Order: sequence, then C-alpha cells, then structure tokens
Amino acid sequence: MGNRSLSLLLALPVLVGCLDGGLERAAPRGREGTGPGVSLVDVAQSARPTAPAVPGLTGPRAAAGLEAVRPFDPPTLALDDGWQHRGGDVDQLGGAQQWQRTVGATGWDSVQQVARYDADEVVVVGWIEGSVDFGGLCGVIKPGRRTKTEDFVYASYVARFTDAGVCQWIDAFDGDDAWPAAVVVDAAKDIYVAGMFSSEVRFGDGFDVVTAGMAEDVFLARYTDKGLDWTRSITGTSDTWAYDVAVVEDGDGADLVLVGSFDGTAELDGATSLTASGGYDMLVARWSSTGALVFATAVGAEGTEDAGSVAVVGTDIVVAGTFDSATLPVGGVASFNNAGIYDSALIGFGASGTPRWARQLGGDGPDWIADVAAVGGDVAMVGCFSGAVAFAGLPELTSDGTSMLVARVSGGGNGQWAHVVSSAGGLACATAVRVGPSGDLYVAAVIDGAAAFGATLVSPAAGAWSIVSARYAGGGGDTPRWASKRDRSGGFTPPLLDLSDRYVVLSADVTDNGGDGALYGLGL
Repeated sequence: MGNRSLSLLLALPVLVGCLDGGLERAAPRGREGTGPGVSLVDVAQSARPTAPAVPGLTGPRAAAGLEAVRPFDPPTLALDDGWQHRGGDVDQLGGAQQWQRTVGATGWDSVQQVARYDADEVVVVGWIEGSVDFGGLCGVIKPGRRTKTEDFVYASYVARFTDAGVCQWIDAFDGDDAWPAAVVVDAAKDIYVAGMFSSEVRFGDGFDVVTAGMAEDVFLARYTDKGLDWTRSITGTSDTWAYDVAVVEDGDGADLVLVGSFDGTAELDGATSLTASGGYDMLVARWSSTGALVFATAVGAEGTEDAGSVAVVGTDIVVAGTFDSATLPVGGVASFNNAGIYDSALIGFGASGTPRWARQLGGDGPDWIADVAAVGGDVAMVGCFSGAVAFAGLPELTSDGTSMLVARVSGGGNGQWAHVVSSAGGLACATAVRVGPSGDLYVAAVIDGAAAFGATLVSPAAGAWSIVSARYAGGGGDTPRWASKRDRSGGFTPPLLDLSDRYVVLSADVTDNGGDGALYGLGL
C-alpha cells in the first residue's frame, strides 16, 4: 500500500530544498516532528553528488534528443497527446495529464496520501491551515473552535474525489499537533485513516482521542457509509509513528493492518504493550473491523528500525522497513548484518503476526524499499539502492549513484525480476507502486538528472527535479509502456499514486501559498 517512509508520506516526509547544490534542509514528516525513519531527504543527501553518466545519455543520440520525453510545464488543466513506447500496445493517453486539482489557500495545506475508493473515485487525506474551498459537493472547510474564543489553526481531512478531481464528500477533524499519514479502503468501501498526534484529535460526537503525554502518538479512525464508526489510539512512554495501512479481507469484515515505528513502550489497547529493543523498533499491528486488537509485534535491535509500507498477499502481510542496527534478527527466520548507511528488509508475516520469511536489500550506501503492493500472489516493490547488492536470489544489482529499483518477488520472498534506473545527477528513487487490473505496475519516482527509462530519456529542466510516472509490464522488462514527468523546484512531497478505472491519480504537494496539495489525473 501507500506510504508511503520515502512515504511515504506516505505518511511521507515533506521535502523543502533547493535543487541547485542539492537538498539543503528538510521539513518534518508532519507539522511538528521529524520521525525516526528513513526519508527521501536522507536518500537524497546520501546520493553521490558526481555519479557516473548514465549509459545512453551521451553522444549523437542525446544530442538529437531522440525519444526524449516532453515535459508537462505548466501542468494546469492541460491535455496532451501522451506517448507510446515504440512497438507497444498502449492507449494513446497513457501518462498524459488529463486534469489537475489543487487543495489549498494561503496557508500550509497538504495532500498526504491517495487511495482507490471504487471504479471512479479516490479517497484523499491531508491537512489544511485556515479555510480551503474544496469545491464540488464539499464546499469550504476550515478548522473548528478550540475554545469559545479561539479556533484551531489546523484541521485534517478525509475526502472522496471523483477521478476527474471533483470533491464528493469530506469529513474534517481538528488538532494543531495532529496530522493524517495513511488511508486505505476495504471491499465494503469502509475507509480507514491513520495518523499522528501529541495532545488531542477532536473528531467530535464523542470520538475525540486524547493523550496526556507530550510524545508523538498514533490515532486510527474507521468510517462507514453511516459516518465515523470508531477511533483508536496507540500511546506510550515515547514516540510512536504510523506510516502505512492495509486491509485483510477475512470474510467477517476487513481487518486493519498498521505499520510504523515506536520507541520506549507502546500501549495499544490497555492490555497489550510492546517495548522497543534499543532505539526505535518496527511496529506491525492488526485490528478487527470492530476495532479489537488482533495482534501487535515488533522487529528491532539496538539501532533504529522503521516499518514504512505494507501490502496484503492472500492472508499474509508483507512489510518493508529500514534498519541501521549492526545486526537485525527477524523472528527465527533471518538475521541481517547491516552493509552500509542503512539497509532495508522485506518481511512476510503470517495472519497471526509471526514472521515467515525475510529478505535484505543492502549495499554500501542508502538502500530503501519505499512501497510494496500485491500483484497476484506476488509482491511488487519499489525504492532505491546504492552500490552493488544481492537481493532475493536475483542476479547482482548495481547502481550509479543512488538508483531507482522496481522489482517483483514471490509471495514467499523469491525474486522474479528487477529493473534499475540510474540518474546522471546521482539520485533516482521510486516512491510508490500500484497494480492495474492487467497486472501492470504503475510507479511514481523522483530523479535529479537525466535518466533512461528503457529507450526513453527523461531529463529535468535546468535547476529542477522531476516527478516521473511510468507503467511497467507486470511480467518484467526494463522498458516501461510509457513514462511522463512533471518538473519541480523548491519543496515537494514524494509523489504517491493510486488508480481508478480511467486514471492514474498522482498526489504531489507544491510550494504555492506556503504549501498546497496537488492531485493530477493521468491516462492509464
């Protein structure tokens, strides 16, 4: 599912920086805290500033601009004719932008994650600072009253948009130190939202969530067609963070799975607690459709561990996370030695939360599995890595700088195929993946220099990053069916995406008005 740690957020971090000379500073994951885990900022700062040139980006081919991708600039409400990979059987609108929707006004407003609702709608979560006109059936939303004389500064929201960007339904909840990080929808169209807070989240109607502590805590909320159904919280002696959620359809309603990280002792339901091994540990927990805790488990050692994304494959739960501990034990199935700055682990858990298998992505630099998604009985995964790595029995993977990785492994953790994209600027990293009805993989990524997506050359504008969207055949192959880009300068969040039956809906915040949320509809 989404989250996105490179989500990731999301729950993915906000990037604020200048592309001239690299990223200079990073805003927090949310509004009040930085979070313990790896972010796109960490990856960018670790990328080699003078990476080797990407093969195929020099010589007459580059000079002629052969098969160069045209930018969407500016991207506002612009129709384009899209691209077809030569010889590919692809819709002519593949990757072409069909619409844009901005969520924001004069304050700091954000789109944190997007998830499929049904054939022609998506659900979006984020926050607003002050009044924002969402349009459609939603109208103007603003923070509520904190006291008789004082308003909240921020409100969070969960909203349904059509796949043409028109708001259909919205619910707002207040909290100046609270923000949503992840959202997921089950088969019955119930909506689950997870996020963080440090004092209170005011949902209203008796559903308020409050903690007496000053650490970051986690809130959960479930919406049905009748409105808000229940809320839950995870509190403790130190910080707890939520990064991604997924649902398990078990025939008796859908269970909610949350992944994140925690320090100290985390209290989950008044009777169940977990204690971290050293620094932060990975957190994996499951609740029933009625809000009862099914299980909670931790993976950790002496350093910092962070579970950033989750997908459900059958009844198994597949979690991707990062670690910087020298050695990371994973139940009784594996023990990993850290090979670089930080490594990633892909772990398959059974329905009861017991690890069944684990794989390590580890080179001599930053290695990050940013997102995972179920594809048939397999797992699609994306992220980035550096150096040379061996992963899941695949042939050795090599990187120029920090390179983007798209891969597929079996439900038992065995590698099926992998594809690598390097950037001439030193950084290429995929941040989100979703699976279409045909089994093709839809990927969002960022690059800071020219990169070859198969036979297609993608080049950011001078002084800019590019957000790249691409569609890959689910059966493998290093050439995407299509690739398109949006140039950015200044600050932005790592791009996330999900699918309706007609569009790829891409979310990527912009720096207008102090920060706005942006949704884009791209042709499938």
